[in-house]
Amino acid sequence: MKIPSLKIFWAALFCFMTLSMSEATADDTICNRCILPLKYNGLPLHGFLEPEFNFQDSHEEDQAARDALRQVKNIIEGGELSQARVFLEAFIGQHSGDEYAQAAGQFYAGLVEARDKKYHIARTNFDASMNDIRFKYPALLNSAVCSLMLGEDGQAVRNLTAIIDHHASGLSPTTLERLAHYYLGVIYHRQGQRELAAENITLAQKRPPTDPIIRATVETIVAADSLIQDLQRKVGLEPDNSYLIAELAREYSIAGAPHRSMPLYKQAMDLDPNNFLPYVGLSDNHLTMGEFEMAIDYVNRLLKIYPDHKYRGHLLKGRIRIFSGELEEAEIHFLEALTGAPEQSEFMARSYLGQIYLLRDQPAKAKRQLQKVQSNSNNPTVQELQKKIRRFEANQQRLRELKELSR
Repeated sequence: MKIPSLKIFWAALFCFMTLSMSEATADDTICNRCILPLKYNGLPLHGFLEPEFNFQDSHEEDQAARDALRQVKNIIEGGELSQARVFLEAFIGQHSGDEYAQAAGQFYAGLVEARDKKYHIARTNFDASMNDIRFKYPALLNSAVCSLMLGEDGQAVRNLTAIIDHHASGLSPTTLERLAHYYLGVIYHRQGQRELAAENITLAQKRPPTDPIIRATVETIVAADSLIQDLQRKVGLEPDNSYLIAELAREYSIAGAPHRSMPLYKQAMDLDPNNFLPYVGLSDNHLTMGEFEMAIDYVNRLLKIYPDHKYRGHLLKGRIRIFSGELEEAEIHFLEALTGAPEQSEFMARSYLGQIYLLRDQPAKAKRQLQKVQSNSNNPTVQELQKKIRRFEANQQRLRELKELSR
């Protein structure tokens, strides 16, 4: 078999270098757990979020409301939905002047209707609970699940995107952010948008260990993936073909199944130690699992085979150092990557540098990096980074105005 040129190396590298960083925000004041597991087009779903009340600075009336809602939680779990409705109606009426209690009551009313599969009514209740910021984003997710179950994908995508935009936490995604990516993956899978589905499912699995329900969803998607099925057939005909096995491993990774891809990458490496694909793929898999030094090790092993492509190694190492939180090391690698790099590598290096400078509250430096890749101004990554810079600058302006008013 003809060995692929290094142009394919670039294609493989570009595939694994998805930009997923964004500005840091405060985490939720509500801790959440998933309840009411669902099925959607044959896929197992997480279901709806239930708030776990964990407020450090709680008011006395909040505590009273929580005590009451613990009762209704037990009623719901017992399946007494009619009784739960009566209880919540009385609860909401008794706390007509309390924004927190009203929102909590509406949120639980949504859970009652969701358990009864009355998704239109449930969504109305979840939407009403958003008046209190502590419930807004869990309610947005539950409302999106209702829209999903009602077949209203557009509304679900808008809600989920709003969650990701708000909870974009950079180096450590929140539970809500991961679940939003998870549900976007489910929607795009149903719509046949394979790459978008895989990208979001993969983001849903970024550190910590894989969730069992997400794993089940991935397995269902993988089993139905025609490209994977085709590669499995080809590997069966050529079981010693290192490049075919590595391609199959890569498709498993893209589908969000690193546990399937890693043994195949190692098999491909054993068959041909000079095949570059396993090194790139294993590095990315270890990065996904938060094993940063192992990810770096595979890049170093790759560079021993291809010493003339140091700029690509710097791109891979810089990305790993971003996810490990070592921004200074990442900056050094991306600056090194600019030396002798072709246009495509330069675009990626400057995009990452822009994100690093934005994380450091240096929007002017981020802008300068983007100005140097204006030929890629229509690229979604550049557009997203430009949007974040504008949002950052607007927030800074609001802070300055508030300081002026407080003088």
